[in-house]
Amino acid sequence: MCSSDLIQNNMGDDAALELVGSAIGHLLLAQPFLCDLLPPMGHLKPILKAMESNSNSTKRVASILLRHIATNVICSDALRHHECIQPIVNGMRKNTGSDVIPLTCEALNHLYSANHSELVHQALESQLIQVLLQLLRGNGVELGPNPAGTKAHIVKTLQRMSSDETYGAEVEAILGKSDIWAQYKHQVRERHAN
Repeated sequence: MCSSDLIQNNMGDDAALELVGSAIGHLLLAQPFLCDLLPPMGHLKPILKAMESNSNSTKRVASILLRHIATNVICSDALRHHECIQPIVNGMRKNTGSDVIPLTCEALNHLYSANHSELVHQALESQLIQVLLQLLRGNGVELGPNPAGTKAHIVKTLQRMSSDETYGAEVEAILGKSDIWAQYKHQVRERHAN
């Protein structure tokens, strides 16, 4: 049974789902070339669909897999041809698990490091930028055990989007209206100066 089948067929056994999902995540970490096989086998769409699940376990497993997928060149290239950001945003908006947001923010940081304008366009269409800015404002449980690390992933993601050649100006226009972004933008500059 592959990861997307496991997610789709979750019959309420959250412990088994999390155990197998975690094992698949460790396998992909140890053997990253296996991610190359996910797009041609059709596993990206079910993983993205699982991001919208109401089940914390399902969404957590999908977030773990997304984090590994986002670091893979073949997968990130394939994702730009899918409607991938809207399911991620939908999942972030109805987050109920304490580690889904940190995993997702890390995945987004990796995904946007690939510099695909299509993904920035999807971020604009799905209001991902506004969701990330809202998370920067928070200090709650949704940011996980390391809120500063989660926020660092968010800041890097927004910086990468704003430097996009095609849509960067639109991203900058949104960021320019945010008082919270002004605070983080200065903090990031101070860190680089030190």
